[in-house]
Amino acid sequence: MKIQTIVIAISLLLLAACAKEAPSTLTTPVAPTEPPVAKAMPVPSPEPVKEMEAQPTAPPAQIIPDALKTQLAKRTTIKSVAYDFKTTKETLQYHFMVRGNKAKVTPAGTQTLTKDGKYFTSIYLDLNAKTAVAWCDDNNLCDSYAEKGPFQVNYDEYYRKTPFDWTLELEQGKYLPLTKDAGDTLVNDRTASSWRHEEGGIVTRYYVDNFYGVVLKVELIEGEGKKTNYIFESTAFNTVTDADVTPS
Repeated sequence: MKIQTIVIAISLLLLAACAKEAPSTLTTPVAPTEPPVAKAMPVPSPEPVKEMEAQPTAPPAQIIPDALKTQLAKRTTIKSVAYDFKTTKETLQYHFMVRGNKAKVTPAGTQTLTKDGKYFTSIYLDLNAKTAVAWCDDNNLCDSYAEKGPFQVNYDEYYRKTPFDWTLELEQGKYLPLTKDAGDTLVNDRTASSWRHEEGGIVTRYYVDNFYGVVLKVELIEGEGKKTNYIFESTAFNTVTDADVTPS
């Protein structure tokens, strides 16, 4: 019995020693870790809203007054005009006959023109081609046919804006804006309406025949009151023939 007790004690001691040396198979529980948080991409800050720049407003369209359109429409019945041209810009005055794209110019009164020692009394203008030839239409001055012409002369020297030229520019709206003066005006014993245009410090008035719709006079007034006139006197409408404006 005593021997059994000793054996049991030794066995217990061996078991205890083995248990002390054996590694533990138990693992310490690991606390779960949180998944890494994805870094948020930086959000660009919105650009400041630009204020809309005020766009310049276009000036109101300038149009020809209806009253003037009606007046100028009467010109369609006019095929020719004859007149004495006078202006404050020059002393020499001329008589004009205009039909279509042709015109004849003669010096007013008893004035006579000379060119290279030869007399000529009339200048014939081609208003489209802008050419001019002179002829001697006075038999008392022209001894022979050879002296009658034609003589080549400078177109710009004898061309002057005709009533048709001024009227056409009004029809095309070249001089705008236009304001009608109150009342009518007598120009060479003809009733006319006055239309006023101001530009660059110059006031221009166009006197338009009330019956024929053609410009009879143009008046320019500059800043210091200096006045320039272009006057078409003794006007005769629809009296000029083709033969009158063609040299022969």
